[in-house]
Amino acid sequence: MAKKRLKVFERDNWTCQMCGETEKELQINHKKYTGEPWEAPDEDLETLCCDCHEGISPINTGKSIKECLENAIDLMEKRFDPDYSEIKTGIRDFDDSFGGFFPGLSLIGSRPGMGLTSMLVNIVIDAAKSGKKIGFILSESIEEEFSLRLATNLGCVDRGFNLEDDDWARLTSGIKIISETDIVVFSALTTHPNSVLSTIKRWAQDGVDLIVIDSLDSIVKNRLARSYENSILDFSLSVSFLGKDKKIPIVAGVSLGRNLEQRPNRRPVFSDIGKDQDVISISEKVIFLFRDEVYNEDSEDKGLGEIIVSKNNNGPTGTVRACFIPQYGKWASFEASSLDEA
Repeated sequence: MAKKRLKVFERDNWTCQMCGETEKELQINHKKYTGEPWEAPDEDLETLCCDCHEGISPINTGKSIKECLENAIDLMEKRFDPDYSEIKTGIRDFDDSFGGFFPGLSLIGSRPGMGLTSMLVNIVIDAAKSGKKIGFILSESIEEEFSLRLATNLGCVDRGFNLEDDDWARLTSGIKIISETDIVVFSALTTHPNSVLSTIKRWAQDGVDLIVIDSLDSIVKNRLARSYENSILDFSLSVSFLGKDKKIPIVAGVSLGRNLEQRPNRRPVFSDIGKDQDVISISEKVIFLFRDEVYNEDSEDKGLGEIIVSKNNNGPTGTVRACFIPQYGKWASFEASSLDEA
């Protein structure tokens, strides 16, 4: 149903979350209400700013330290509850060492060929298998290609698609598992970043548990007239705010600059994110991926990769090694000795 404008009026102590304007409010009809707009009940109204049409809410006057502590204790108790399942990667060494993903924005950065999309797929599959509702935003591939990546990862099927009879059976099994999960896919190949933000808001209203973006920089590049550095920071700030406000972990891939390949030690550092390093300060976790065999064909670490946690607001930083199986697009625990364990 088309949204209907009701009226514009002023209200003290309200502020727009996006442009900062106060004491202005626009109410519109939404959801499934079909009656006269002036009779719409409060629960069927959405409140927007008159100037930018983004969300508007009462000015936050803060929380008492007692309330903060009560919420913190509740969170700690929840994490020790055997029925509680936070968002993780499914890579045992990493999850045990660094914990899961928390509400807000987390970044995973790498150069091409390091397995970035495969890591995002790992996260999606682990969350989906535990019954989470997931939204995945694509900016570099189409929905069908992504769905097959999920199936081949789960079925341990060669993505080159030279399939034998056993491969078809495993692929069919992977397709069956994925088709029964609660994953929604949105293609942002030609979509303006504001439309992506609107999609994230809708998903938040629908109760998603996790949002994954592949990739953050691709959504912004060539889609806005403003400078790339300002645009990606503005977009990231909006994404981070939505994640924290709606209490949803948002995990986004980001491409790193090629300057790192000129260094003797090509392991990524913060400066490789480029001029948009302010994105780091608003992120809950910053993770880098590195595989020596991408640069060194005689590497002693063939089939292995490093997951480098350079920032972690909810735990330690450090590095763990993990297996990478490129033909399946799959990361697995370092100690895994078989496909079943992986």
